[in-house]
Amino acid sequence: MEALKERQYHERTDKEFTGTSFLQKFKIINWLIIKFFDLACSIMRRLFSNKSKCKKTIAIISFHRLGDTVFTIPAIREVFNHYKDYKIFIFCYPASKTIYKIDFEEKQIKSISKDEFRVRRRFASLEARQIIKDINPEIIFDITGTAASASLIFNSAAVEIIGMNIRYFKNIYVHYTPIRVLPHFMDIYMDVVRQVISMDNIDERYEFKTTINSNSKLLIHPFAIRKSKEWKLNRFIHIAKILNGNYNVEFISPPGFLQDFEIEEINNLNIPLTMTEKVEDMIQKIKECSLFISNDSGPVYIASLLGKPTFTIYGPTNPEYSLPFGENHQFIWKKLKCSAENDKFCFTQGGINCPSYECMNLLEEKDVLESLESFLEKLGIDKLSK
Repeated sequence: MEALKERQYHERTDKEFTGTSFLQKFKIINWLIIKFFDLACSIMRRLFSNKSKCKKTIAIISFHRLGDTVFTIPAIREVFNHYKDYKIFIFCYPASKTIYKIDFEEKQIKSISKDEFRVRRRFASLEARQIIKDINPEIIFDITGTAASASLIFNSAAVEIIGMNIRYFKNIYVHYTPIRVLPHFMDIYMDVVRQVISMDNIDERYEFKTTINSNSKLLIHPFAIRKSKEWKLNRFIHIAKILNGNYNVEFISPPGFLQDFEIEEINNLNIPLTMTEKVEDMIQKIKECSLFISNDSGPVYIASLLGKPTFTIYGPTNPEYSLPFGENHQFIWKKLKCSAENDKFCFTQGGINCPSYECMNLLEEKDVLESLESFLEKLGIDKLSK
């Protein structure tokens, strides 16, 4: 039920008041607060930084939801490739550990529970800070960029802290970069690494190798972190009914997302439905498919990491910022006047404050089906023999 709890958490907190956006309206007060934080962070770093306490170890701080966890992987790969004579540890949430295990050794990944971050996950507990201090890293890469990550590392003895964050915490870092707003999410995390590692051909590092499996298995995940990013479930079911004559179609869902009558409707169509209790269960099902179909959601990006072609339905978010790299990933997007043209998401904060979800509701089944069938033909995924 972890996925359902996470969705409910974001439903409660999405519209929550944010102090930083409020302060930016008052330039003088905001400037004074920045100066205070600059001084405080500088003093703390002088007090705590101590090379004699450090080991030849690197800590990568990466506390993200599932999709962003995937987006961090190219940057983390660069750290591992560059610092070959260091012990490197990735610190993340437990669910993200499962994703990182796809690409890195389990002993290199240490998880910290979300419960160790207080006040809506903004501040690290003493216990969480001690976990970082126990490995005594010489270098820290902060690719989280929040008050939570700043509170986790501010009293570390690390000599070099490289990272991104909001302006208030700039002086915690030896190498600091503002959080980029354009264009792809992978660039945000790669910006941190590029401060100390030179590299060319960035886009080549962003593409995960895809393997086309022609076994005709189509896997549909009809949900997202919030309802504003979801195409209507009944439309997914209708599309699945049409495709099921030519392909092996299967639905996956976290427990608690489907109502009993929806489960019954899917079962009556003789379309398999699997409840994925854990991220590991979802990963196993994705490995079995030829094509993964979903809304803009974390599982899409996990599928791309696993080398699966993806078909994504976008709405209040801009695909330019998150679509997996490579020709084996397709999307459909109903663009309206209010759609995000040059931003990550629309002016309603990606649908959080949208009253109607028109970009999703106006996307017709026939358009999705036509685009999807064209993509299946391009991929060469075999139809079932009659």
